[in-house]
Amino acid sequence: MPYGSLDRVIEQERDKYVREIRGALVSLDRSKTPNYKPWTVFLLRAMETQARNLHQLAAPKAGSEAEQEHQERLRELPELSARIVTFINAHGRGDMGGLILDTGVSRNTLKVHLRKLLAKGVIVKHGEGRGVWYTLPR
Repeated sequence: MPYGSLDRVIEQERDKYVREIRGALVSLDRSKTPNYKPWTVFLLRAMETQARNLHQLAAPKAGSEAEQEHQERLRELPELSARIVTFINAHGRGDMGGLILDTGVSRNTLKVHLRKLLAKGVIVKHGEGRGVWYTLPR
């Protein structure tokens, strides 16, 4: 069985990990009831991503070569980027409003990930401005 590491998942979202752990430490210094929730949520999402990655690694290779390549690319993406691609795949397309509702992150955070996905050729942009939507390449 191929090797999968939670460290890799955390490293892909390193900035968020550092921000959440610092927030927990600051709340520990300032309050009798520290706020561990953001850090705990981060770790739970990292474990969810790792579980998804391990499931994909353990699953028998089936389907076309293109599907296998798509799954491999998905595992290499940061958690949020993988969630964006999964949403677009499930719905056939994704727009900013739907992605914000699905992921719960800010518009600016999504824009950063969408730009990276576009640059890698993982998604395709359609339209301009407020009417823009994204699909997977055919």
